[in-house]
Amino acid sequence: MKTIRQNSNKIAKILAKKRLQAFLVSKQVNITYLTGHDFRGHAFVLYFKGKPYLLTDRRYENEKLPGGLELVIVKRDLAKKIKGILGRTKRLAVEDSLTLARSRNLEKKFTIKALKGVIEEVRMIKEVDEIEKLEAACRLTKQVFQMIEKKLKPGLTEKKVAWEMEKFVRERGADELAFGPIVAGGENGGKAHAELTDRKLRDGDLVTIDFGVKLGAYHSDMTRTFKLGKVSKKQADILKTVKEAQKAALAKIKPGVDIKSLDQTARDLITKAGYGEYFSHASGHGVGLEIHEKPSLTSKAEGKLRPGMVFTVEPGIYLEDMGVRWEDTVLVTKVGCKILT
Repeated sequence: MKTIRQNSNKIAKILAKKRLQAFLVSKQVNITYLTGHDFRGHAFVLYFKGKPYLLTDRRYENEKLPGGLELVIVKRDLAKKIKGILGRTKRLAVEDSLTLARSRNLEKKFTIKALKGVIEEVRMIKEVDEIEKLEAACRLTKQVFQMIEKKLKPGLTEKKVAWEMEKFVRERGADELAFGPIVAGGENGGKAHAELTDRKLRDGDLVTIDFGVKLGAYHSDMTRTFKLGKVSKKQADILKTVKEAQKAALAKIKPGVDIKSLDQTARDLITKAGYGEYFSHASGHGVGLEIHEKPSLTSKAEGKLRPGMVFTVEPGIYLEDMGVRWEDTVLVTKVGCKILT
């Protein structure tokens, strides 16, 4: 992860374009990114004229902080403490996720301007140590899929499969699951975000499993649709179509490519196969400190691919009696992409 000073320079440039001198970071995941610590909602980072301040209470007074970050202890009145730093500066930018109560308190002393996605824009490009953590999370996720593929059989319930996967990753160091896992057999696979049930897997099912872990604060995300026994030609054709759609999108990944073109590529192939209306979600999303972050692979996505971006590519087709999704987490490299899962 870049030093607080390097990130400060990036943030200062963003604020300069907006003609702002002061910016209060309140979103916990962004504070963790900037400081390397989880303050559990009891801290803020304030940027003023390019300099970062950590505003927190005495319980974190002895935390080891990144160089260049000045500690400011706040006892009660956050607005008063910020006023002491800003002096005559009246305009204060805040993250748009700041609570209404906190905003109203700050408005007593400042003119507030809500900003969206400033730190998220910086977070979108992963540093070397972040990529290493993402790779570790993805390695563990690959291992659990290799394990469960060998164990899938008729009679197992969706909940049992999910439990076996969770137990496997917990025993191997996962901090927690990245999200509520999906194990969807047969008709349940037709729900893009199916909930776990006591339904037993059956011979002839397509079984969609969406699973990820959180390891060292970073997430992974992977989906596979398995054939359980002999499946119909229609099932096999749909599975083939989805895999080909993902392969086509992956082949386009390299720096400079329009982000929205990845979604279009996958969607065009699925539409050509006659299933366009059954592909009901984005083609992917960023992965990092959050399981869903920038960039988002949609038809309206703005911007181009850059080295260091990490995101999923996950086309899918969802019918009433079956569903298929195929998802990998990938890293944009200087020349193309690296599949992490």
